Amino acid sequence: MRVLVVGAGALGAYYGSLLSKAGHHVHFIARGNNLVALQSKGIRIVSDIDGFELNHVEVSERVPDSFLPDIALVTVKNYDLENALEICHRIGENAAILTLQNGLWAHEAAAHSFPDNLILPGLTYATLTLEDPGVVRQCGGKPLIQFGSNNGITEKVNFFAVAFKESGINTQVSENIHLNLWEKFSFICALSSVTSAFQSSIGSIRDNQLQWNSFCEAMKESVGVARIYQPDLPNDLLHIHLEKAKKLAYTSRSSMLDDLLKGRKIELPWLSEDLILRAKKVNFLTPMTLSLVKSIRESNVA
Repeated sequence: MRVLVVGAGALGAYYGSLLSKAGHHVHFIARGNNLVALQSKGIRIVSDIDGFELNHVEVSERVPDSFLPDIALVTVKNYDLENALEICHRIGENAAILTLQNGLWAHEAAAHSFPDNLILPGLTYATLTLEDPGVVRQCGGKPLIQFGSNNGITEKVNFFAVAFKESGINTQVSENIHLNLWEKFSFICALSSVTSAFQSSIGSIRDNQLQWNSFCEAMKESVGVARIYQPDLPNDLLHIHLEKAKKLAYTSRSSMLDDLLKGRKIELPWLSEDLILRAKKVNFLTPMTLSLVKSIRESNVA
């Protein structure tokens, strides 16, 4: 299988490396220091589960004319998605495109740019950090990929799922990926907005009753909006999310907070600000989320 990985940060380098290690023909798209590191040193995965090194990887800034992938993994952050899709314009209409961004927008953007291609809306649960260019640290449990298709679980969808599983990737094919996307979206909107607004880990927020109350209220709002758009979500989703938050490691924080503290762009427009817009369309009030977004905007040039 020929795989194009667009964005060789922590997520793309991790999943692309597993596919390459399993014998698939993987080509990475990278830039800057990451491109130089991958060209000179390859990729190193540091993990208690499956750490390994790839000393040689195929990598460039643009897709080679001769490389026609079976599937493109788009693993950049939302704010780089438009550029990533532009990079993909030569992949051909036979390639599937798997989007793994947070939020609800990426697969729609991919479908708009590639109307003739199979679009696989997806998500991932993983604790991955780019320690240095080309060096990825994986913590916690085994990362998971979920994806599906608007056309149901077809033979082609199953083909990719089997290839991923045989490469050591924990993979689930979803019959209702949009429900799964909303489930994750409702959790991450609250987690990212509260940790970023208070610039604290989830453990510190749990220890502060006022901050924990804010988190619970933000989660109540995000789950309320999600259940309007996806009525088949569990009735006890709020309880499920809060119990999950209680079990997160004390030092856990959102990737948005990491980006905020490092002066990078943040995904606020595709997370809590998107939630607010979708809530307005169905006349659902989100005062806590609005307050948190305002705090983030006022404290940073977000």
